[in-house]
Amino acid sequence: MKRISKLIGLFLFLLSNFAFGQSVLCPGDTLINTCDSSVVVYDTVSTTGFTTIDSISFLFTADAVDIDSGSGTGSGEMFYIDSTLVEITVWDTVGADTFSSCTFYVIITDTSTPSIFASDTTVYLDNSGGARIDTGYFQLQTWDNCSIDSVWLSRDTFSCADMDTTQVWIYITDAVGNKDSAVANVIILDTIPPGITCSDTAHVFLDSSGVAAFDTSYFGIVAWDNCSVDSVWLTQDTIYCPGDTLNQKWAYAMDSSGNIDSIEAVVYALDTIKPSAVCRDYTVYLDSLGHAILQPDSINNGSWDNCGIDSMLLSKSLFECGGPGLDSTTLYVFDNRGQVDSCMSYITVMDTISPVVVCKDTTVYLDASGEAVINAGFILSNGWDNCTIDSIYIRDTLFTCSDTGANQVLLIAFDPSGNVDSCTAIVTVRDTIPPKINCPYNIIVMSDPISCDTFLTIQAPVVSDNCLNTEITYTLSGASEGSGSGAVADTFFAGVTDILWAVTDGGGNLATCVQSVTTFTSFISVDDSVVTQEDTPVTFNPLDNDLDCDGDIEPSSIEIDESHLNHGSLDINLATGHITYTPDLNYFGNDTIRYRVSDDDHFIDSAIVYISITPVNDPPVLENETIVINEDSVATGNVLGAGDYDPEGGALTVSTAVLLYPSHGTFSVSADGNYTYNPVTNYNGLDTVVVTVCDSGTLQNSCANDTLFITIMPVNDLPVVQNDYLSIYEDNDVTSDVTTAGDYDPDGTPLTTSTVPVVMPSHGSFTIAEDGVFTYTPEPDYYGNEVIVVNVCDADLPVKSCRYDTVFISVLPVNDPPVVDNEYIATQEDVNFTGDLINGGDYDPDGTLLLAQNIVWYPSHGTLSIGANGEYLYKPAANFYGRDTAAVSICDNGTPGSECANDTIYITVSSVNDIPYVANMIANVSLDLYSSMIVPLQSVFNDADGDVLTYSASLAGGIPLPSWIKFDASTHSFLVLSPVSKYIVGEVIVVVTATDPYGASVSDEFNITVNQTYSISGYVVTREGPVTDGSTPGTPAGDVPMIIKEGTVPVDTVLTDSKGNYRFEGLDAKTYEVLVNLQYYSQDTTVLVTLTPTNPERDSVNFTIWVNHGKITDVNDLSERVFDVKMYPNPTTGEVNLIVNDGNSGDIEVSVYTPTGEKIFERVYMRGGRISFDMSQHISGMYFVKLRAGNYATVKKLILNR
Repeated sequence: MKRISKLIGLFLFLLSNFAFGQSVLCPGDTLINTCDSSVVVYDTVSTTGFTTIDSISFLFTADAVDIDSGSGTGSGEMFYIDSTLVEITVWDTVGADTFSSCTFYVIITDTSTPSIFASDTTVYLDNSGGARIDTGYFQLQTWDNCSIDSVWLSRDTFSCADMDTTQVWIYITDAVGNKDSAVANVIILDTIPPGITCSDTAHVFLDSSGVAAFDTSYFGIVAWDNCSVDSVWLTQDTIYCPGDTLNQKWAYAMDSSGNIDSIEAVVYALDTIKPSAVCRDYTVYLDSLGHAILQPDSINNGSWDNCGIDSMLLSKSLFECGGPGLDSTTLYVFDNRGQVDSCMSYITVMDTISPVVVCKDTTVYLDASGEAVINAGFILSNGWDNCTIDSIYIRDTLFTCSDTGANQVLLIAFDPSGNVDSCTAIVTVRDTIPPKINCPYNIIVMSDPISCDTFLTIQAPVVSDNCLNTEITYTLSGASEGSGSGAVADTFFAGVTDILWAVTDGGGNLATCVQSVTTFTSFISVDDSVVTQEDTPVTFNPLDNDLDCDGDIEPSSIEIDESHLNHGSLDINLATGHITYTPDLNYFGNDTIRYRVSDDDHFIDSAIVYISITPVNDPPVLENETIVINEDSVATGNVLGAGDYDPEGGALTVSTAVLLYPSHGTFSVSADGNYTYNPVTNYNGLDTVVVTVCDSGTLQNSCANDTLFITIMPVNDLPVVQNDYLSIYEDNDVTSDVTTAGDYDPDGTPLTTSTVPVVMPSHGSFTIAEDGVFTYTPEPDYYGNEVIVVNVCDADLPVKSCRYDTVFISVLPVNDPPVVDNEYIATQEDVNFTGDLINGGDYDPDGTLLLAQNIVWYPSHGTLSIGANGEYLYKPAANFYGRDTAAVSICDNGTPGSECANDTIYITVSSVNDIPYVANMIANVSLDLYSSMIVPLQSVFNDADGDVLTYSASLAGGIPLPSWIKFDASTHSFLVLSPVSKYIVGEVIVVVTATDPYGASVSDEFNITVNQTYSISGYVVTREGPVTDGSTPGTPAGDVPMIIKEGTVPVDTVLTDSKGNYRFEGLDAKTYEVLVNLQYYSQDTTVLVTLTPTNPERDSVNFTIWVNHGKITDVNDLSERVFDVKMYPNPTTGEVNLIVNDGNSGDIEVSVYTPTGEKIFERVYMRGGRISFDMSQHISGMYFVKLRAGNYATVKKLILNR
């Protein structure tokens, strides 16, 4: 309606113009190419025929203007893109209805093209193999003079077929339809790895060449990918002996983009091929010890196994003296799976070694009657034979005095085989019985006191000897010396002389006795003369010149007669006889001493000592000087004071050569004693000067030292100080000392500092001690300059002096490290965790951006990856639970260098129960009918949590185990007993289940195959004929323990019926060896027995029973695992002792098995106790000793030879 009214008005307007001659002239249509425009309409209008213009109105007939239609002033209206009709009406004031109007178009257009720029981008296919994008992927940059209306893509979805680079067009349109476009590359990537699954385990069997091959089909591999799986392969497709169990990443799947996934699989390589034992007969020779040790290689004649022979054992490997001839042994060949085969070899034992004897030289001694008797033991050094020496013969057993010296003797030895050896020895005959001698009485004589000797003749003593061949000699020692034979005729000096009488027989034997001669003598004391100086003591020994032949004057016996001692005093050393004489002070002249002394023989004599004292000049008597002056003052005076004089009255003079100059000044002195002392500048304290003062004595000048003790009194000087300049870093304090090396007191007193600073710092705290040590701590984060003034004083009296010391401190800026909060996270076992290290609690005090720099330490039980923005991913290790820790370095962006702090991540991984798994599959086993075996399961099952597993067993389908299969859940082992029925043949499947405490379980199964054998049962054993080796006649066969052996391994133990006869099961019709332990036999023997079938339709079986009363001969390791075991037998009693050296705890279970698996002994021993058991009642052969402690076990081989 509005628009209609406008048209009516326009019509009236035009009509009025024609009626009244008034007109309005509008401008032409206006075309503007822009987004919008402000148009001034009023100024473009012209009018005619109007008397007075009352008003002008405008009417807009389009929506592209920002004012309502029919309004506006016509000046500066805003127009937008469109065609707008503008009607202008001019009203005349004369007539209210008089008006005129005109119209024109304002046309706003936009022909400018928008612009666009796009960047290349990369997109990733998702799990479904597709990817979708939008315009936000291209980092678009767009522009238009008006506005962008729309943006769209040529395509926005992609699939696996678009892999690599694809071009996409991006289109842009503005509001009026102007367009532009750009092209960008879209790189399509597939980073999702394929998936792969497979069965847990695969079983392969080693062939006769020891090789097992397999491929992906063995594992039931299923692989998938969001696009397509390109290839699937195994890293290993062949296993060689010894049949390792591989438990690692075996199977790999790769897609067309090269993404790879892998899965763990377990391959069990089983060796089910038994070795083949091949023997040959052999001859052994007894060695030097009477032994012949047989090695398995000696009788091995090409034994073979597909994976190689692991070990070979002999049932008997030691052969000894006493039984040479034909013997036998069985060779057991084992592979690394414990499978065994055996064969028998006949051994010929030869003894070809002769005895050996070694003689030794010996010495025999004649007895009191002059005879000596020997036997073979005297000259036999060593006698040896590999078995034994039978007899020994020697000659020349009696020796007399005429045989004294070396004699050659022959020894001959025989062994039981008639072999002979001989040797010779030197027998030295000696006479070691000494002769007899008796000395006469001792002699005492007196000698001449002047010559000190005497001459004597002494007869030789009487002697006797067993060989009557002697010689007498003598030797003088002591006061007199000499030697000779026969009687003594010699001079004896004062003192004691010993005569050593010696008698020697023809054998060099010696007998002696001693006779003494004592010679006494007197002594003579001689006068002495002694000279000394005035006031000088003298020491002398008056005994030095006394005549004493025997040197026995006793110094302690000196006695002094002091009645003639007038001018001195004495000091006597009674130990040495020395006398010290000290003259009276200043006395010179003569003095006399009389003394008396005695010797050890109580002789006494006396003498006189004459003493002469010569005069000397006495030194001057002086008084030291004491001087007191002030610092920097001069002291003068005279050293010769009133107290200085010469005792002899002579004049005193002073030496101008100063004996000791002062340490702290200068000093000069004249001969008359006048001196001058000048101290060093500023010195105060003590000083000393020493001068020499001499007299004018007539004999010789005497001098004495005069000491000047000088005291310089102090005056106080100002301290000398130097300012201090320090530099520290922001947020660091500094400790120093203002009283540095440059600060000192000229007076040498210690400096002190006022604890109250004169000027305090403006930006920190400051403390100072009296000793000058201060600490300055700036305000947090402050840097700049500080000035501190302190007062430093000396310690001089009476008033101390002080000066200011200024401390200039420059605080340098530093980058403050970040402030971080540690992370505390929790996750479950096998569950990853993501988080942000740089959270709200982490910041840089300097306000810079924080970045996660690097991992300081990695977690111990998982992996950690981080991004620079702090985002992290923690992956716990498989099956791990517990606590873990990692640390990441968080750094700021400060200058001059970044600062870092460690952000610690404390991780708690809670546990979940893991299902037990099969670590090693149970191998299938087989056994012959009527045999038995043990199947251990120690390492079959495992639990990642380390839980203790409980075990149960049944047949497949949950059927209970039959009676002939026993399962021991505590030892995790099966005992497969001898089936008693030939109908129990074929295969059974045994299922073993391991369960953890939380009810999770896993099972494994294995086959037991019972093989058919053709057996002959019901044989009765009887002996053929009596035993002639000393056994008790008529001993029933039932008293003889037996075990039957084939040419390979033993097949069964012997069963005894009610009549004492032996019944054998499981024997083919052929000849067997039966080993028997006959306690009644005293030596090795052979017993023949015959097996007679109780069923007449069966054939008889001939047996040869070989009995050997030997001992335990060999102990070898069969399998060493955990225990450090030493096992040794007692060869006499058959007792076996074990020493277990290992760190395991718990009791030790000992079990002994026969090679067929029969347990013949079992006992539990306490750890640390004595472990021993008796095998003396068991037959010869090989046994296995099993030791178990907890989950650890080992097996050792024991060879018993009887």
